[in-house]
Amino acid sequence: MLKGERYNGSKSDALYRVKECSKNIIDSYTQPFYGLVEFARREPERVQKMFMNLYSDDGGNLKVQMELIRNFFEQCNELLEKYFPDSYLYKQNCHSVSSYLFLYDPDHHYMYKATQSQVMADCIEFYDDWGTGELHADKELHILLFNIIYCFHVYNLFDGITFERPKSKEKQLIVEKKNKAKTLKAAYEEAEKKIQLLEEALQYFISAIENAGIVKHKMYGLCDVLSVDSKYIRLKSQKTGEEKQLGLAVVIANGIITLDTPDFSEKKVRYQEVMKKADSLPRNLDYADRALEPYAEYLD
Repeated sequence: MLKGERYNGSKSDALYRVKECSKNIIDSYTQPFYGLVEFARREPERVQKMFMNLYSDDGGNLKVQMELIRNFFEQCNELLEKYFPDSYLYKQNCHSVSSYLFLYDPDHHYMYKATQSQVMADCIEFYDDWGTGELHADKELHILLFNIIYCFHVYNLFDGITFERPKSKEKQLIVEKKNKAKTLKAAYEEAEKKIQLLEEALQYFISAIENAGIVKHKMYGLCDVLSVDSKYIRLKSQKTGEEKQLGLAVVIANGIITLDTPDFSEKKVRYQEVMKKADSLPRNLDYADRALEPYAEYLD
């Protein structure tokens, strides 16, 4: 019935032995697990098939998993209505079904008690949504962690640790600020990335222009390069001898000057966007930095 179980008697007897081993974590006063034993005594093949279907491979798809659980519920309700229609006992719930999954595959389905977990979450100021009664992969030893959490709560190991348990609205506000902090951090990182790309572009164009020594201007034709830096380029027209100082980013981004080098056209396309916004990008980064600063404490 469950993983590793071999039948030495009837299916219902085997299921009963599993129920007895797990009664401290599953059966409450409504006895959902014992109800399955009662159903198995009447329809063993059907109950076995119900478990086999519940334990079917869902491929990691949560929707498929929830459909398997829903089908299990429906089968249980049909049997309850058939054999114990007026009883308040033997009704399945999310806790009982998630526990059956835990018994079958504890590496991928783990359980915890919400009360103890909530106290620990408040103690370590973890206010994100950690769920209630959902099923998660246990790759980070959640079961072992909950054992520690449970001991802290039951044996009062919080003694001597001072912490406040914020109200629901306060927690919600903290979570909202954390989400805001994540959004602002992403905006800052995007602005920083564009600044880095701009610096990369300027480094290329300055080097390429210095090595070429000559550029072609749309209006002035061939010009000798007198100087170039991250802000300006100074040119001297070979035709008229006239000297001009122009904004480097502007003349590159708008195709006003060109270089007779193999990769110039490709680099111009690659860096055109940041070159067009060369003046505003530092301001954008500064704005993103100032916007993030009040929320920095909410970053993980």
